[in-house]
Parts: sequence; C-alpha cells; structure tokens
Amino acid sequence: MVVIADPGDALFASSELVIHRQTEFISPAYYTSMGFAVPAALGAMVARPTLRPVVLVGDGAFQMTGMELSTIVQHGMSPVVIVLDNKGYGTERQLHPGNHKFNDIQPWHYHRLPEILGGGRGYEIRTEGDFDAALRSAWPTWVR
Repeated sequence: MVVIADPGDALFASSELVIHRQTEFISPAYYTSMGFAVPAALGAMVARPTLRPVVLVGDGAFQMTGMELSTIVQHGMSPVVIVLDNKGYGTERQLHPGNHKFNDIQPWHYHRLPEILGGGRGYEIRTEGDFDAALRSAWPTWVR
C-alpha cells in the first residue's frame, strides 16, 4: 500500500495514521502543491502497479485535480480515495480567520463520482461505523 496525502488538513490528518504493515508514504508539505494527491496516485499506480494507493485529499484540492479519476477508471486502476469534505479551504480558514466566503467552495456529491465516471464505488460517510464499513468494502482483506 502507499498512502498519498494532499497538503493541508489531509496531511495533518495523516500524521495520526497507525500503520500495521509495510507502507509507503508520499506527500508534499507545501501548500502551493494543493491538488497533488489524486494525480500522484495515478503516477504511483503506473510506476508501481503492485502498490494500492490510499489517497487523503481535501475537497478544495480534489476540486482542482480530482477528475484524474477519469483516467484512473479508464485504465482499470482502483485506489481508495478519501475526500475530507469541510466545504472549503480549511487550512486557509485557519490562516485568515473570519467569515471570508472566498474560502468556501461549491459542494459536490463526491460519493456519486464513480457512477458519473463509470467505475468504482462511492460512499457518503457520516459516522465512524460508516467509515469502517466503506473501508472493509473497498478493501475486503483490510487488517486492523
């Protein structure tokens, strides 16, 4: 497996991961690299087809480059993509406190993208139990 985290909240969240097996980790630390994770997953799967990416990406970053999922579907690849949806640029909200609407983004139904792109499965997660069930479905041999 390879964990690929976008900068911002996804990278901060990845610092809490507990790894049980040998796992690669890729992430830029620079905020100007937003949108890195989904295209990086495509590159990782081309370079090392035996690794399955788990992608952590914020909704803002995903809206920049997430449509590379179309190429991923076209080539029959199957990363696990986790979109952290806080309806905007969360890190920017911390850097520029206040009610700044420029940090809000148009909400998408991310869990419906596999249907639109013609491959994969999507899940809308609201609870920890939902998250566990989705991971088990996406990766039936998931080991804790």
